Amino acid sequence: MQFNSRRMTTKWLALLLCVLLLGNLGISWAATDVSTSHWANAQVERVTAKNIMPLNADGSFKPDSVVTNLEVIVAIYRAAKESGHLKNVEIGTLTTKHEVSLKALGIPQMLAPYGSDVYPALAYALENGILTLDEVKVFVSGITMTNVKKVNAVVFIAKALNVY
Repeated sequence: MQFNSRRMTTKWLALLLCVLLLGNLGISWAATDVSTSHWANAQVERVTAKNIMPLNADGSFKPDSVVTNLEVIVAIYRAAKESGHLKNVEIGTLTTKHEVSLKALGIPQMLAPYGSDVYPALAYALENGILTLDEVKVFVSGITMTNVKKVNAVVFIAKALNVY
């Protein structure tokens, strides 16, 4: 049973890595800016259908856009949650544990398009050694979210894979 859970988590996180690292991605349903005949359409459809990486408010996916550090961490968190590895009670406990530190860094609790997943995702990452507080300090520069380099995204995802 535990082996199947690990395989499922590994598959979700590997899929997430592909979505984040490959530029021209297809999209399902309501995406207005990506062809449904694109080679990655099925994978992106699953990730967007599960709200791991949501569509933009205008129904676009913007496959060539740059992602932020926070977007990568929220996607990792949502993939772990979707795979059944996180329970709401556990998430609440982790969030409470790290809330003061995150507020002190000036990280907002709610932030579009991440909604209320900002603190839970960061708390999950801090608790599991995916991030340190020093790394979180650079997620916001003034009022701007900082972009992530591919190499940093790979490190975050690799650390998340080690959790399971």
